[in-house]
Amino acid sequence: MSTAGFTLLELIITFTILSLMLVMIFGAMRLGSSSWDRGEETAERYQRMRIVIKLLSQQLKSAYPYKLKAQKAEADYIVCLGEGDSLRFVSAFSLLARRPEGLVYVIYRVGEKGSAGKTLKVYEKRVLNKDFMEETPDDEKFSLLLEDLSDFRFEYFEAEEDEDKEGEGGEWVKAWDGKEKKELPREVRMTAQWKEKKGKKGEVEMSLPALVSIPAYRFDDRGQRPGQTGPRSVQTGPRPLPTRPRP
Repeated sequence: MSTAGFTLLELIITFTILSLMLVMIFGAMRLGSSSWDRGEETAERYQRMRIVIKLLSQQLKSAYPYKLKAQKAEADYIVCLGEGDSLRFVSAFSLLARRPEGLVYVIYRVGEKGSAGKTLKVYEKRVLNKDFMEETPDDEKFSLLLEDLSDFRFEYFEAEEDEDKEGEGGEWVKAWDGKEKKELPREVRMTAQWKEKKGKKGEVEMSLPALVSIPAYRFDDRGQRPGQTGPRSVQTGPRPLPTRPRP
């Protein structure tokens, strides 16, 4: 009577095949888990970007054409100084408190963080005296909004002067000076850029733009008392905003 069984060679081959299958299964599970984690991280970061951009937009929409009396023999001017990587203005909405808290002086600043990329920070201070524009806050007084950015920039829309002209247009400029323009920009465009890892494709450049209209862009001193330096009323534009070139 013969007995059937497995030879040593058959057992070795069987265990080898099972080991290969287990390696493939666990490898696929690990790859799927890593992809899921990257997807969750990307979604969380994008959501954080959207929340910050929404708060910035809300504060910019509440920008106030605060007219400041010049210290020297110069004309009074609107508090607004913008560059590609910074913006200073007065707003009726506090971003840090996330609610109206009277007029606040706001500074947005884009800075470098070594090899980690760029950062976006904000500084706020209540407008309580006429010398707030003269102060230069230290870096530790700024609050961090975004980090690990490849770029963050501001652009400003300047409308043509003749508002009665049909088909009025304008142009996007890289800087804004309230002393020269005598008003706030009609619109501000913000663009946040960062890099995301996309598997074998390496890093992919991501972008999140935002276009913000400023209703109260112009100071109106009609009815202002003699000697009054603060804004009493603003022009919110009875006509529709002008058409403008889109990026």
